[in-house]
Amino acid sequence: MNIEPSSALCELFGAAHAGRLHAQPDQLFVVHRALDQLPEELRPKLLLEPERLTAVYRGVVEVTNGKGGQYRLQGTDPRAYFETLGLAARFAKLEDYLPASARWLRRFERAAGLPDGATHLYSFINASQVGLHVHCDPKEHIAIQLVGTKTFRVRANTRTAHPSMSHSVAHTPTRNELAQNPDGFHRWSCSLPADASEIHLRPGSVLYLPRGVYHQTAGGERGISVTLVIQMNTPNVADAVLAYLADYLVQDPSWRQPLTGAWSEGAGPARHALGRALSRLGERVSALSLEHVLRHQHRGAASDAVGWGELLQRNPARQIDLRREDRSDRIRVVVRHEDQDQHSVELDAELAELIQWLADRETRFSLSELHAAFPDWEEGSIQRVVEFFVGQQAILVLPLQPLSHT
Repeated sequence: MNIEPSSALCELFGAAHAGRLHAQPDQLFVVHRALDQLPEELRPKLLLEPERLTAVYRGVVEVTNGKGGQYRLQGTDPRAYFETLGLAARFAKLEDYLPASARWLRRFERAAGLPDGATHLYSFINASQVGLHVHCDPKEHIAIQLVGTKTFRVRANTRTAHPSMSHSVAHTPTRNELAQNPDGFHRWSCSLPADASEIHLRPGSVLYLPRGVYHQTAGGERGISVTLVIQMNTPNVADAVLAYLADYLVQDPSWRQPLTGAWSEGAGPARHALGRALSRLGERVSALSLEHVLRHQHRGAASDAVGWGELLQRNPARQIDLRREDRSDRIRVVVRHEDQDQHSVELDAELAELIQWLADRETRFSLSELHAAFPDWEEGSIQRVVEFFVGQQAILVLPLQPLSHT
């Protein structure tokens, strides 16, 4: 796979390693670079000088002493956790404090082939020799060392392929974790076995850690350690299909029926409704479109891109007003929200009837239906008008296949 030199993957891993994320997403790797070779957006002063972060951070801090779990704390000066108490502290959702870094993440998502919004930033500030207990995570992570040194001890998960679980060997497994581990769990206690690999990070090091890899960490021997982490919430097959099914099926009222009484004895109407729905589930699933499933995951509940076969619906929270200009051949279209003008554009007066159709529409429609109502207009012209209103959130795109109500 060819990676453009300007790609966020090249900026992060270097040109020689930029393709590894695509080629072997299940393989751990580390790249040791100079700190000034990393993207500027990922080495801001807010993190290089931790006192800057602790001065502005208002979120919950998770702390650990490396011997047990992580504990959520708030209301104390965060510096006390790692400077006075000698703990490791996790600061979450740092993209809220680093706008430039948040924009870089969107570039990274496109380069890595991830859905929009799939990545988040957090950081660990570790006191010397303190870190995380043995565990594995359900998502991929990229650890970027900014200040001091850190040691990762890692061990492959040989029991479960593609795990989507967060598991600590010191804690009782959940039902979801049990379902993914029919052969049982690794029986390590407080530390990984002697055959675990050790990875030593220094400022500029970048470690890609696939999901499911068991690891434990410790800050370096001298001073604090600061690590920026990119959490990659890469959907798995089940995530994508189930998220789509949840919205796809509720188009049919029979799938929205409450199961009141289904847990009582006897075959009541709720059990009958559930049984009938399950009997037809295979038919529903077999009709799913790959492209619709991917687009739905890409944009969540509503997309801002318009395809010719997409379902469209007017947003009642946005008004569309038509105003006549001094010239009879022009109109001004205004999109309003809460009685405030949000955006306006001057258009050809011939579009007035089509725009009024969109303004008055309450039920779901498609570009095909709109073109049928205005056959004299070119498809491209209709699509551009709709895309304008989608951009202003006056029309929403629902990336779902229509579902018959039977």
